[in-house]
Amino acid sequence: MSTEVTVGMIGLGGALLGALGAVGGGWVQQWQQARTASNERRELRSYQAGDAGLLQLLHLVRELERAEMDNSVDYVKTIRDFGRDSEAALLRLPDAALRVRMGQIFNVLNSYRAVGDNEAVQIRWARLSANEGVWVLAAFLRGDPLPQSSEEFRRLAGSTTIYNTLYPAP
Repeated sequence: MSTEVTVGMIGLGGALLGALGAVGGGWVQQWQQARTASNERRELRSYQAGDAGLLQLLHLVRELERAEMDNSVDYVKTIRDFGRDSEAALLRLPDAALRVRMGQIFNVLNSYRAVGDNEAVQIRWARLSANEGVWVLAAFLRGDPLPQSSEEFRRLAGSTTIYNTLYPAP
């Protein structure tokens, strides 16, 4: 084989290797960009769901504070409506640990009748539960680790467990 042919083959091999590297590099870059965009969409959905849930819970807390002062406020409807809207917003959270934690909070919130027929105590129960959700969601939205349950919330959760054992849902 002549020198010119050998040099030509080496040049062709180099060109093929360069083209293969460019195509492979482009594919890796495209894959990385798609993964980054997917993560950004997931974070945006998390933020939007958390923000919507937080706003609903803050509104619920304000309405329950108003119900504590004004007996004409239908606190049962308030808990049902705002609690349901908050819970629906938080079902979209991709973070499983946060969904479980908020599920526990809503379980306690929706068990406000466990304390009997005293409306003031029922309202306080629901308000404390909603406040717990506010603190958890605020920490999540700030990017902080989820806080431990407050002592008062742990007492409410214990009462809820006892109530749900005595009066299981149909």
